[in-house]
Amino acid sequence: MRKSMVVGSVALTLVAIGGSFILRNPVSIAGAARAPELLIYSGRNLAGRSLSVTGTLLDMPKGADAEGNEYSWNDHVRSIKIVSGTWRLYQNGRCNTLLDDSASDSVDVSRKTLEPGWSCLVSANSQGPVEIPGVEFGGFAEDVSSIELVSAENLPDWAVKQGGAK
Repeated sequence: MRKSMVVGSVALTLVAIGGSFILRNPVSIAGAARAPELLIYSGRNLAGRSLSVTGTLLDMPKGADAEGNEYSWNDHVRSIKIVSGTWRLYQNGRCNTLLDDSASDSVDVSRKTLEPGWSCLVSANSQGPVEIPGVEFGGFAEDVSSIELVSAENLPDWAVKQGGAK
């Protein structure tokens, strides 16, 4: 009888510790299952047109508004929300390489000539999504030409600049 009480007591303690960990760290458990996603916006403060990015974009897409007017995302990124994952934004060509007419699916950027330009690494953190309301807070400019998915994992908190990000 005493042995079963001790075993039961130990089991309840382990369940309580496990439950306490889950309650204190819900984002780390929930965040691990999230697929990488980056939302880009044409306006400041996450306003205007939006585009969900779930993988590398060597060429920024084009779209049309409700009236049928063509719209290009190239050079029109004003704010972003990093839902999950780690991403690199590039200024020129395809990942800062010389632009040519080859089809995106056949381009090997590691073999292309580099083009000078900025790049910026952005990531969600352990608390979840990070919102960057304007380019002045994110270390990038509006002239984003390509986006690379660097990792499905978020960077550790100490590596993520919080500046104007929310």
